[in-house]
Amino acid sequence: MRGLLTALMVLLLSGCAVLADLKQSLAPPQPALTDTHLGLAADTPDAGTPPVLDVRAPAPLKGLLEQYLELARAIRSPEAPRLSNAEWARLAGGAPAEAKALAQTEGWFDALASVAWENLDGEGPPRVVVTVTPGDRARVGRLTFEVHGALADAADAGDPAARALRDGLFADWLLPEDAVFRNAVWGDAKAAILTKLRAQGYAAAAWAGTGAQVDTTTHQVRVFLVADSGPLFRAGEVHVSGANHHDAAAVQVLAGFKPGDALTETRLLDYQARLLKTGLYDQISVLMEPDVTLADAVPVQVNVREAPLQSATTGVGYAANLGLNGTLEYSHRRAFGQPLTSRHKIVLAQNQQSWEGELATHTDASFSRWVLGGTLERLDVDGEVTQSMRLRLGRSRELPEHDRLVYVEAEDARLCASGYDCILSRALSGHVQHIWRRLDSLSQPTNGWALNAQVGAGVADGNVSKRGPFGRVYGRLTAFEPFNTSSGKWYFQGRLEGGAIIAQDSVVPPDSLLFRAGGDESVRGYGWRSLSPGADGGVQTGGRYLLTASAEISRPLFEDTPSILWAAFVDAGNAGDTLRELKPAVGIGGGLRVRSPIGPVKVDLAYGERVHTWRLHLSVGLTF
Repeated sequence: MRGLLTALMVLLLSGCAVLADLKQSLAPPQPALTDTHLGLAADTPDAGTPPVLDVRAPAPLKGLLEQYLELARAIRSPEAPRLSNAEWARLAGGAPAEAKALAQTEGWFDALASVAWENLDGEGPPRVVVTVTPGDRARVGRLTFEVHGALADAADAGDPAARALRDGLFADWLLPEDAVFRNAVWGDAKAAILTKLRAQGYAAAAWAGTGAQVDTTTHQVRVFLVADSGPLFRAGEVHVSGANHHDAAAVQVLAGFKPGDALTETRLLDYQARLLKTGLYDQISVLMEPDVTLADAVPVQVNVREAPLQSATTGVGYAANLGLNGTLEYSHRRAFGQPLTSRHKIVLAQNQQSWEGELATHTDASFSRWVLGGTLERLDVDGEVTQSMRLRLGRSRELPEHDRLVYVEAEDARLCASGYDCILSRALSGHVQHIWRRLDSLSQPTNGWALNAQVGAGVADGNVSKRGPFGRVYGRLTAFEPFNTSSGKWYFQGRLEGGAIIAQDSVVPPDSLLFRAGGDESVRGYGWRSLSPGADGGVQTGGRYLLTASAEISRPLFEDTPSILWAAFVDAGNAGDTLRELKPAVGIGGGLRVRSPIGPVKVDLAYGERVHTWRLHLSVGLTF
């Protein structure tokens, strides 16, 4: 460290320009100029008329000057018509120095600037011309980056996590060698390092020293930084306030960390997300006080506001899949006076009537809960009526980026169509479902992916099936990717979906375990569940195989309203009893997207090339 300070003093004495920390501010005020200094006479016609500013500089610098020059701000001001010629002369006289100072914030440290007046004797307002020749842009030459404090001590002692964090700070630095030195990036780069340190548990991290030495002859900037990580903050006791109907212990067990663990930002946010996902609380805050004297055992304060013990909601809407529909939902968050949550949902729609009920334990220390559920459902799709009853017992585990559900299910179903005998089917099966998410947002994703993978097995029976075993696999991958072009920001969304039933041909599982395609979240341009065996005649049933794909691009409809986008898409896929039957049905179209707090509202018009018709699709939210 002593060697570093000595080197800096030598550079200072050698005459290099030193810039300890660039500030985006104007140069000190220049001495006031008289009107005649710039040829602007006091008796000029239209005295006091605001001049026209003409900035002559390269494009990146031109916009900066037009926005931040004091002269430019004065011209835009409502007070402009009342300013005297003397004041305009003063503002114009200070423009070159200001322009050079602004150019320095963008890396031009030897810019030349001048000002001149035009059209003083002509018709119309006078014109003030500010000309800037920026010269060569300064780039980062030598970079010295040091980390002191507990992080450095742990890394030097061989702690792998500390080493990875320290090395990551160097890798993430936004101004590497040979990068253009810009004041905005300089500030952002320093802020990003402190943000990362604090997010990793070093809540008192600060800069012990930063500086940038500019050599205007070589256009090189020597950057040096010394970060003091401070202590690593570790978890102490968890204190809960606001718990009334539910025990404080039910809040504490969801922490996900134990005393002595590093209090990273991710751990605190995950804790808050787990509490919110229980549905027991309306408001949650998880806080820690970065007091260095308590760094080894920092108390964590959790403040909650409980949701009402009972709640009921109703809704009326329209969806292309269901038609006009109404819903009634009822929840009790401490059923039978025990840590149990009871939920019931009734759907009454044109082609679906259903009841779904669930009784679940509150989430435990492993972030899991037991779930007992049942469903009664009636579906009417193009005159084919399916009635089913299902009973399910399972255990779920819900994390911010990963959900898992393991369950056993019993089902009894009946499929009837006019002119055909009803198909009766029963099954007892077990299933495992995993959902992985790596998304920038759960409600409005624009970057990342989500994968839903399911595996199941069971025994089926019925009047068209002999009793026998079957297996079931299903997967759905959804990916999001933003990208920029010269015409603006675009968004891509892709989906790949597939499934298969593994069984003898004589074993037919219930229709809910088979596969169908078509509809809002499948192949648009076709009716909901309309792509399946028997679609061209006979009783339509689910298929043993499924394969669909979708590609969609979108971009904001207007630059100033990024929440409204237009979209264009191509969907393809089918369901069948054999792989040969998976000849894809294609749907193409476009629509609108509106980003709302509950997820994207989508309105699509799609053409089904197989049915030669257009179909309107309406939906809210996303399916993963």
